[in-house]
Amino acid sequence: MAETMIKALLSLYSIKARILVMMGNIEKAEKNLEHAKEIENEISPPRSFLSDYLLSHFILNLHQLAQSTNSDIGKDVANNKIGALKAGKSKNHV
Repeated sequence: MAETMIKALLSLYSIKARILVMMGNIEKAEKNLEHAKEIENEISPPRSFLSDYLLSHFILNLHQLAQSTNSDIGKDVANNKIGALKAGKSKNHV
């Protein structure tokens, strides 16, 4: 029962992070994903339970890529592109 609640909490943190990204509150979104990461490390759930978490990371990375593209700083664009690609690949392997 407790493990089921912890898995639900992992999903809730992830979904909340996605909502915060859409609202433009990136710092709070990152903190929510940090909490989700702590839960993931604690229980090591099967990959199928990580879909919300991985999708939220992917959306956050895409948002950061879009922001860096708008800022015209080449280094940020390259770093965020790599982060988005890694997040996308991990999402596809769930």
